[in-house]
Amino acid sequence: MVGCFHNLVLHNHWEVKLAVFVSDKVPEIIMGDPGRFRQIITNLVGNSVKFTERGHIFVQVHLAEHTKAIMDANGENCLNGGLNEGVVLSGNQYRSDALNTVVAANEASENVSLMVSVEDTGIGIPLRAQDRVFTLFMQADSSTSRHYGGTGIGLSISKCLVELMGGQINFISRPQIGSTFSFSVVFRRCKKNAFNDLKKPSSDDLPTAFRGLKAIVVDGKPVRAAVTRYHLKRLGILAEVASNIGMAVAIFGKNVSMASG
Repeated sequence: MVGCFHNLVLHNHWEVKLAVFVSDKVPEIIMGDPGRFRQIITNLVGNSVKFTERGHIFVQVHLAEHTKAIMDANGENCLNGGLNEGVVLSGNQYRSDALNTVVAANEASENVSLMVSVEDTGIGIPLRAQDRVFTLFMQADSSTSRHYGGTGIGLSISKCLVELMGGQINFISRPQIGSTFSFSVVFRRCKKNAFNDLKKPSSDDLPTAFRGLKAIVVDGKPVRAAVTRYHLKRLGILAEVASNIGMAVAIFGKNVSMASG
């Protein structure tokens, strides 16, 4: 599904980067309605692709309990969601340490609540139209329909599907800056040994040869750099992020001096 979105962005010939981050605290296997879940994400990412001509589209999936704890711990929110585990977005970094007890307390529950956010750097939603976003056949104005197309039913359908899955949907949008749509849905936790015949989790198949290595990710795009660092971390690689070559050289020099000292 992510591959389809990426191809759509490329075919539009726009300067848009698509990144996806799935927290490692999300269970490997959960039970629910994949069709509804896929449709919600398709609608939201489709809107982001349609209204974003440059910048990024960033999809995040977390445990809802964990994201709530992060927000409570930081006492703040922002356009960029603020719902991440050390992922840097537009200069903001949020803590995830000291929150493991919250996640552990919810592991015993039969339900798994996921929080999904879709952030983009598109045209945003005009303030006058924000209270009607989830209204059937609603578009910001007639020029939106003429320029971007669409029927204006995607968000209203998404809201219905989210509520059918026991969740809620909301958004933050700033005109000419971007939008972040977030929704929660409830799945059932799979009992242990219920799927013994399934393939082992992909994390068990990751190569071990990279563990303990160090790397510097040089990328001027914070979203892309954060996701790259996340995947390197899954391989056991200790990665630092630099926005340019000069910063990377400084980090490298610092690491060398610490090692030699």
